[in-house]
Amino acid sequence: MNISPEEKKGLVKFGLTIGTIPVAIAAAIFFDNGGQILTAWFAGIVGLAGIFALRTYAKERKWKYELVEGEIAGATHFTHYGRQDESVDLNKPSVSFNAVFYFNFRGWDYLVEHTVSMNYPMMVLLRFKTGKKVTLWVPVHNPSLARLNSPFGRYQHLSLAIVFGFVSSALWYFVFTSDFLPA
Repeated sequence: MNISPEEKKGLVKFGLTIGTIPVAIAAAIFFDNGGQILTAWFAGIVGLAGIFALRTYAKERKWKYELVEGEIAGATHFTHYGRQDESVDLNKPSVSFNAVFYFNFRGWDYLVEHTVSMNYPMMVLLRFKTGKKVTLWVPVHNPSLARLNSPFGRYQHLSLAIVFGFVSSALWYFVFTSDFLPA
């Protein structure tokens, strides 16, 4: 039975969703320790996300890359409507932007969105302006996965793995140092 990577991701998400049901039931039954049970479940999920991010980083380290000059071609935007404050009944829209990079790689033209969404003040702070020259870090085998040549662009999955590992470790520490364990 051949399962594509997209189907594997869907099965993992489905399994985590279905796995949450017995955890929630156990937390309700053992209500004295329900918080620790839910915290342990969340710590496990965050830890798994960190492991998968580290695995992605290790896989990407094996790829061959080239540095390519490009420019910021513009930005895509999307609007979210949600409550900013519980006391306010009006839904205030918030707009997020993704910079779009244009570059030519081995005779082909590419448009690639930046991996990080940001609001307008952040775009101004980082000086993302249309037409600005940038250096992109382009995988030879799949140029559509190009990223901005910056420390975060190169090590985004490693930094996610470190942050998720730290959060998971802190949560596990709180679970095991509380009164959850018998004396």
